[in-house]
Amino acid sequence: MTGPIPRPASRVLLCDGLGRILLFKAQFEGRGRWFWITPGGGVNDGETHEEAAIRELWEETGVQIDSSELTCVWTRSHTFEFRGRLIEQRERYYFARCDLEPAISYANWEEYERDDLSEHRWWILEEIEASDEDFAPRRLGSLLRDLLHNGCPTEPFDVGL
Repeated sequence: MTGPIPRPASRVLLCDGLGRILLFKAQFEGRGRWFWITPGGGVNDGETHEEAAIRELWEETGVQIDSSELTCVWTRSHTFEFRGRLIEQRERYYFARCDLEPAISYANWEEYERDDLSEHRWWILEEIEASDEDFAPRRLGSLLRDLLHNGCPTEPFDVGL
């Protein structure tokens, strides 16, 4: 296998009117380990990170927002194997608010999303902090606590794995 392929990606921390965050339960490549992730995915050629965040959120949830509703709060880089290729994913996390628990649609999912994602759930901060489930990023609970209590940072910062 050759070196990792760089892949820019955008993810969305979607917060509803009750302060809950939308997460998807994911398992990639049948690794046996399930974990919770935010909606999001790769940036297409010619697309900005913000455009990718808006598109990915719509594709994975049916929720529509515009760029004025997005604030980039975190960055994250990690390397993993996906479909036989080594990927170095460089993510930007965007915070966005929405109405109380909007209806989530899977109608625009691609085949691999149907294979890799099993369910969605709206989580409150305390549930994430008390859970023994795995989250990405790993420190999601403490990062969200800071974000929800102190607001968006003036500059995005690296959250590690």
